[in-house]
Amino acid sequence: MGGSDPLSLVWTGIATSASDKAAKISAEADHYKKRARTRQVELELTESEVKYRERRISEVQAELDAASGIDTLMTALWSTFQAWLTQQAWRILIALFIIWIGIRFANRIVNKGARIILMRTDDNPDEDDAGDQRRKTLADVFVGLARIAIYVVGGLVALEQIGINTGPILGSVAILGLAISFGSQNLVRDVVNGFFILLENQYAVGDVVELNGKAGSVEKITIRATSVREYSGNLHVIPNGTINMVSNMTREWSRPICDIGVSYDADLSQVREVIERVSQEIRDDPQWAEVIEEGPDFVGVVKLAESSVIVRVVAKTEAGHQWGLGREMNRRFKEAFAAAGIEIPFPQQVVRHINATS
Repeated sequence: MGGSDPLSLVWTGIATSASDKAAKISAEADHYKKRARTRQVELELTESEVKYRERRISEVQAELDAASGIDTLMTALWSTFQAWLTQQAWRILIALFIIWIGIRFANRIVNKGARIILMRTDDNPDEDDAGDQRRKTLADVFVGLARIAIYVVGGLVALEQIGINTGPILGSVAILGLAISFGSQNLVRDVVNGFFILLENQYAVGDVVELNGKAGSVEKITIRATSVREYSGNLHVIPNGTINMVSNMTREWSRPICDIGVSYDADLSQVREVIERVSQEIRDDPQWAEVIEEGPDFVGVVKLAESSVIVRVVAKTEAGHQWGLGREMNRRFKEAFAAAGIEIPFPQQVVRHINATS
């Protein structure tokens, strides 16, 4: 029966197979035990990490709660302020002081320059004339523009010293200025035209002018508008941008013109003698001698009208006296012609009746 027994061989194979399976199962069991120990270590490490994270979250939350408190905020602000005082404040204060000194110095220079210009361009400082108003107005305009420029530059430098970037501010101001210029073209035109009116001395306060069909005395001139009061008392405020022509009737000198109508039967030689005699009387009158620069002079016949011969007499006077002298000349010529028997005719119409022949 030994090793040659078939049944023994079968059981021997089964035993060997079972032994191999048992060894394999044992090896697998050891492997799974090792994996279980590894998983246990990983689990312990994960639990430790979670506990650490939870502890850090608690600490950070506690720090956040502490930082959000008013005491902590005040402490941080005070620390920041102390650091600013010790590092930047003194430089900013020195810069602002220098800017303030510069602004005051520039203002004094501008004002002094304007006064010097006024004094050098004023012929008689003790007497106010039309030119004084123009010079003072121009000086005020230049001083105002200079002050604005000084304050703007000083403000920008101060902002730079504080730490504010002025680049965006300048860009915004440029865009705003462009928008304003498009939206207020009439205002810009008024200001520009008013500036040149003052600069060129086209007229001054007290002058009698005609602007845009409105004649009267100039009461006020600003950089934007001119106020003109008519003889009737109406005050017209005319924007400078709309003024396209200026007629100044009181600049340097004036010329009164008298056109007198005499009869066609009048002796023109006698008319001339009477006019020259009356003109001489006017020149000799102390009331008019100071304002008359030339004449009155007899010009001659200027028109042959329907019912009269028009003769002209002209004179040259100081500015603003032409109306008074013209009225005086008309009065004296009328009285002199009446005394000399020279007729000043009025319009007449001759009617002729022609009888029809039978």
